[in-house]
Amino acid sequence: MDNSHWDTVSNRRSVFCSLCGVAIDPSQADLNGNPELSWLNEVRAVRTTHLVSDPFVTGVGYLSFQQEVYTPRDEGRRYDDEDHGPSDGAAESFLQAQPVFNSSREYWCYVVHDACWELLRDRIDPGRQMPTDTIARHLFALLYNTPTNGEGTLVPGHDYGGAAQFQLPSRYGYFTVVDSSGLPYLTGDPREELQRDEDCMREAIQAMSAPFNLPGMSLGNYSDSDVFCSLPNEVVMHIVEYLPSSDVVNIRLASRYVADTSSPNLLPQEFWASRFWPGSEMGFVFAQPFCPRPSKLVDWRLLYIKAKATLSNPEPFPGFRNRKRIWHNLQNLSDALRIRIENEDWVTDTPYRDPRLVMPPASRLGPVLSAETSLEPFYIDGPNGEVITKVRVGRDVNPELIQSLTLFTNRGRSAQFCLPDEVVKIPLHRKTDIEPKEGELLTAFCAKVMARRDTYPDCHVEVVRYSSGYQRGFAFTTAELSDVREVRVSVGKEGRSRPEKHISGIWLDYRDSTPAVVGQWIQENGSLALEPGDRITQVTTWHDFTNSYRHVMFGPIVKIRLCTAAGTTKEFLNPTAGGSVCLSYRENPYEELRGITWGYNCEWDHVRILYGPRPGSRGNPLITVPPPSRRSNGLWHDGDSDLKSWMVPEKAFLVEGRSGAEDGEGPVVAIEVSYKDLSAEPAGLTLVYRGGAERTLGALGKRPQRQELLPGETLTRMEVGLVRRDRIAFLSFFTDTNRKLHFSDARAATTATTTPAPQLSSRACVLAEAGRVQGTGDGVEGVQDPTRMDGLGAFVGLWAVPRRNGRSLRHNLLGPLFETNDVGEG
Repeated sequence: MDNSHWDTVSNRRSVFCSLCGVAIDPSQADLNGNPELSWLNEVRAVRTTHLVSDPFVTGVGYLSFQQEVYTPRDEGRRYDDEDHGPSDGAAESFLQAQPVFNSSREYWCYVVHDACWELLRDRIDPGRQMPTDTIARHLFALLYNTPTNGEGTLVPGHDYGGAAQFQLPSRYGYFTVVDSSGLPYLTGDPREELQRDEDCMREAIQAMSAPFNLPGMSLGNYSDSDVFCSLPNEVVMHIVEYLPSSDVVNIRLASRYVADTSSPNLLPQEFWASRFWPGSEMGFVFAQPFCPRPSKLVDWRLLYIKAKATLSNPEPFPGFRNRKRIWHNLQNLSDALRIRIENEDWVTDTPYRDPRLVMPPASRLGPVLSAETSLEPFYIDGPNGEVITKVRVGRDVNPELIQSLTLFTNRGRSAQFCLPDEVVKIPLHRKTDIEPKEGELLTAFCAKVMARRDTYPDCHVEVVRYSSGYQRGFAFTTAELSDVREVRVSVGKEGRSRPEKHISGIWLDYRDSTPAVVGQWIQENGSLALEPGDRITQVTTWHDFTNSYRHVMFGPIVKIRLCTAAGTTKEFLNPTAGGSVCLSYRENPYEELRGITWGYNCEWDHVRILYGPRPGSRGNPLITVPPPSRRSNGLWHDGDSDLKSWMVPEKAFLVEGRSGAEDGEGPVVAIEVSYKDLSAEPAGLTLVYRGGAERTLGALGKRPQRQELLPGETLTRMEVGLVRRDRIAFLSFFTDTNRKLHFSDARAATTATTTPAPQLSSRACVLAEAGRVQGTGDGVEGVQDPTRMDGLGAFVGLWAVPRRNGRSLRHNLLGPLFETNDVGEG
């Protein structure tokens, strides 16, 4: 068969094999003649009957230029069968047109090369005794739950043996790029047999045979501690037969006795035959049905040398080298498939929706759990016996998409989590209740994630409301940060989803429970051990912004800093690196760091540290008052805020430390404002505490101005003066002693003497009841007259979201923190 092909594939709209990662070459076969297609054209579909129900594998067909798969329904049929059956009538009706992935909106359809499917079957079921639909059912579950990129291409966490690098958009044709690369064998026909003609490979075989023909040398001088010396030669040979070739080399280095008895020229034919077992080094050579094992006696040693020689120069035989790549790459799937098939009785028929995890009734839930709603957190008092008794799921018209979740507890409380920024009205027939059986408890949520902007990206123990613009699937992992014994950090590796310059995940070892991994564990970079009683009190992450999706706010992580209560600080990866985005989480008098959630896909990481109420506090007493938006005319309590759910506010409190002066902190005694180097705009706001500690919102700038507070003096009102409606001109605080602490850069006054004075406006927020009688400032126009929002308690601190570049303050992302008047309600 002619294996040449036209360069018909542009990877701007390519479909890639879900098993080997190489593009599928579309074809418009003439079924009325004698179609002859290459392995790149011949495909099967692993698809479902309806939505995610009843997966099966089709017969062999082809992909059209309209990205539809034309295959027979029967797994044993082919597109070129002469007999189409009595009811088929014509070839067109014999083949079914199936849109790829979920384009049909009725079912899912993954496309694989027929050659790759046969290799997978041989890895799973060499004897071909297993029903193909059994393999298809479990294979679909793995493919469906594999992350994808924005075009629907699978991103399984490995690079398909080098094929993944060619899945990126290119101005040239796909096959042109591959053929001109260093991996042209990727398009070689994997059905190509091992070439046994010695004449065409004489030089390569002679070069490969040289090490195997060296005369044996007896090392002698065996060590008394060498346990293999007590074994007969036959037992040693039997052991090495079951070892991978790399381990045979290692055991010969470790034992002189084994080295003497296992010299290459002494190894029996049984050893060389074991190299071709299905799970061994050369298991791909006789993978059925392309290349059946020899039925007569052969020289296995010579076959091994020929196979090594063929692999050493893939140019004459690219298909043989490609079969090895696909065979070893399929191990990523075959191991998981075997586990699922061997435990089929324990695998639900539809492992894609509404899974539930249960625990015995004698078990107790751990620390208080929370989930963030569109308004405020809903806290579950687990230590005191409160549990979730029912979960109501509201679905979109597409039943795979979740629009709302409602939680019910055994204390008669409930909370609904719905789409942000809108009210969801879901008909009763699209709501499903999940309730545990009698004597069981719901302990966690699991969900298939599809990150459209109108769906939940996470349904774990803690629900994080974050709407990502990344198309299609990705993965989320979570873990607790309490009772941690050691933190280990993983970085990327060449050929994996993260390079070595990026952090890929974290491994958490606990003192009294099993370890947990968040993100992707690739290779260890370093660790931080915590002494008994110590805890993590601050986490800072630096992110690169390296993706092409405009709504994805953060890229991969380039650095992580961990701080503990005992004062230990450690940075991982490059201590001098700085990303485009810096996110900081810190324990404070009201909150502790309770958990971590790590979402990831092929090119970005969404990491969030989850807060929980600090032991001894009453629930969650904090209210983050949103600042005025650009459309709110200066009102501080406008519902349309510029503070988005994916932002991470930094917080500074008027009193730090539990007992007033813990860790050298205590109450605020002074306020300091610093300014940008080349402008009069404030860069940072610093609170100075009695014990000498300082907390800065924003960045430490130039020309700091500091004003002291009188003993017992409290703040009652805050004003932010703006110039050109979007730049901070001054900050003012009023106190209960009728003092005004005004901060503005002297450079602004100097500039005003040489240029027309800019029009100023002010946005004020009442911090205490006494603030209602304060004036609005000297000569400032446009000051609003706000009133305190209902439910606010004492003013306890400030929050800010600094700019990405320079980390200076932003007027629309700076505001006060209050306690709640009624903290008893959830």
